[in-house]
Amino acid sequence: MSIEKVLEKVDAIEAGQDAKIAEAKLAVEAVIAEKVDAVKTETQEKLAAVEAKLSEIGSTPTIKTYKTISAEVNRSVKATT
Repeated sequence: MSIEKVLEKVDAIEAGQDAKIAEAKLAVEAVIAEKVDAVKTETQEKLAAVEAKLSEIGSTPTIKTYKTISAEVNRSVKATT
């Protein structure tokens, strides 16, 4: 076999391998895109569930105000005793 024929065969093998690599890359990218979409959907669902739970809890006032000064004084006296 001449060197030219060997080089032609090597080039043909290389071209075939390059095509297979490109095909595999496309397949992997498609799978990755699918997985990313699934994770995004799952994350959005979990976030919606957490938001729903938070809205059910409601907010409690952090500062309790009293209508009269005497009620505030009574509260502060009871807290210290």
